[in-house]
Amino acid sequence: MLLFRSEEHARNWSRFDTQSAEAVLPIADWVHILATGAFTKRLAMDYFDTYDEDFEDFFARLAEYGRSGPFWRNNEE
Repeated sequence: MLLFRSEEHARNWSRFDTQSAEAVLPIADWVHILATGAFTKRLAMDYFDTYDEDFEDFFARLAEYGRSGPFWRNNEE
């Protein structure tokens, strides 16, 4: 994960890829999105038992921010 001062700064980066533009969000939004079981329970013994459910919560939080395009579900295509 790269951190930039602003979305404009990220877009001006020489290696910026327009296909990943959907991933540009303020850090506070990322904190909320990543605070799901998919990321907070990684060391739990039953992590894989709730894996699907936890990632659906992750995708639901992304959708709250209008981030639900193909960039996020790349592996399902």
